[in-house]
Amino acid sequence: MAFDNQRAIRIATDPIAEARQVKERTGRGIVGTISSWAPDPVILASGAVPVRLPAPGGDAPVGTRARAHLQAASCFLSQGILEDGLQGRLDFMDALLFVQTCDAQQNLSDILKMAVPSLPVVDLYMPVNRSSREAVSYLVDELARVMEELGEITNTRGSDQDLERELDVRQGVENALADLYDVRA
Repeated sequence: MAFDNQRAIRIATDPIAEARQVKERTGRGIVGTISSWAPDPVILASGAVPVRLPAPGGDAPVGTRARAHLQAASCFLSQGILEDGLQGRLDFMDALLFVQTCDAQQNLSDILKMAVPSLPVVDLYMPVNRSSREAVSYLVDELARVMEELGEITNTRGSDQDLERELDVRQGVENALADLYDVRA
């Protein structure tokens, strides 16, 4: 398959429009994320397509609807995503997945649950003390819970085999990128 430069530009320019088209074309669930910590293999194993939600582009003003729900010092990304939710621009998504990494994301998750109840919000809580013995088992349980919850939302039950396949794909991509960086060095 040849690289489609024009499609890559469309995806980079408007990932939300591309996600809508993927849903229309494939019927797969769409799960929006705003964190680099979102576990894409878990989302894929649950039958959905992960979509990283962008910050509002260019000079796009954040509407007053979002500002009515957020502190004045809330980040531009949180304001933009809340505005998109309130304006219905995320209505085609099956869920939003929040990885609780900062107060802004936790607050945004809670606000979206109340302000846009038609949009399911799933929270992933990362272990606070990652060096403890319990951290690994906690995270495994938490990821299993998220995969099950997303599967219920998308009506696709992901299995351990599905997750293993997605992790293998991810590892293959990471290995290919490492090889590419070695070639460039």
